Amino acid sequence: WAKSCMKLSQEYSNSGNLTLAVEVLHRGLEMQPQNGFLWQALGVVYTRLNVVDKARQSFQTGSKCKSNRAACLQAWAVLEQKQGNFASARDLFRRATQAD
Repeated sequence: WAKSCMKLSQEYSNSGNLTLAVEVLHRGLEMQPQNGFLWQALGVVYTRLNVVDKARQSFQTGSKCKSNRAACLQAWAVLEQKQGNFASARDLFRRATQAD
């Protein structure tokens, strides 16, 4: 199920329909709320939409999951770096190297 959601959301994202990508990922997370891959993908889409607070929340939630923890932390660090929060970005990159 998660792979199907990821694939469909990626197709929507690639075609520029980020709103539908968000909807698909939310549906996937209803079924698998502990799937770090889905949380990371949702954070990336929110980043593309420039909805920074929701992107942060998605990466933070994903970083608490057992799967894909390091990638969520790394994506979150990139977001913080782009926002100019360099101390937070450094800490998140450090945590990513120690995760998984």
